[in-house]
Amino acid sequence: MLPPVEPTVFERNPNFEVLYKDLCTRKLNADGSTRDTKKQRIHAEIRQDLTTHRTNAHMTYLLTTTLSNLPSLAPSLPPDLHIPIALITALLTGKIPPKDHPILTPDTQVFLSNADIIASALSTHLQQTASLLCTLSSPLSPPPPSSLPTTASSLRTDASQVLPSTLSSSKTHLSNSAHEVLSLHLALLHAAILILERTQHGALARSTAATAENHTMYIQDI
Repeated sequence: MLPPVEPTVFERNPNFEVLYKDLCTRKLNADGSTRDTKKQRIHAEIRQDLTTHRTNAHMTYLLTTTLSNLPSLAPSLPPDLHIPIALITALLTGKIPPKDHPILTPDTQVFLSNADIIASALSTHLQQTASLLCTLSSPLSPPPPSSLPTTASSLRTDASQVLPSTLSSSKTHLSNSAHEVLSLHLALLHAAILILERTQHGALARSTAATAENHTMYIQDI
C-alpha cells in the first residue's frame, strides 16, 4: 500500500508528484499490487499455491493437535485408546525416530481397528469448535458452519484490503485537512499581526493619538 503524501511535499517536488500520481493511477493498485496483467497472473498462481500449502499445513496441524488432546477433550473415549492415540500422534509429528517404529506396531493396529470411534470423537469435537467459531464471527446471528470459509475470507479481505485502504484514504484526507487548517491559522495570525501593527503604529494609531493630544491641550487651556 502506498503511504499518503503531504501536499507540501508535492509542492516542493513537482516531479515527484507526477511520479506518484503515475504510480497510483497506472502502475499500482490501491493495495500496492501491480496492474501488469502478466505479473498479476504469475502472482495469482503463486498465491494459489501458497494458499494450498498453507491450507494443508493448517489442516495437518489442526488434526494432529486435536488428536493429541482428544483423550482430555472427549470423555466418552475408551481409556484403553488413550495411549495408542498419544503414541500415534507422536509418530505423526516426527517425535519418534524411525528405528523405533516397529515397536509401535501393536499400538498402530489398535489405533486402526478403532479408527471409527476415534474419528467420531474427533469429528464431534471439531464440530463443537466450528460452532464456537460461528458464534465468535457473529454473536447475534451465528452463521452455519458451512459458511465459515466464506465468512473468514470476507473478514480477511476486510482486514487486509478494505480497512487498510479506507484507513489510508482517511489519513490522506486528514493530512490534507490539517494542512488547510494550519494554512488558515497562519493566514489568521498574519492578519491579526497586521491589524495590531496598524492599530498601534499605523496611521489610525497616530491619528487617534493626535486627537487625544489635541483634546488634552484644549482642556488644559480651558
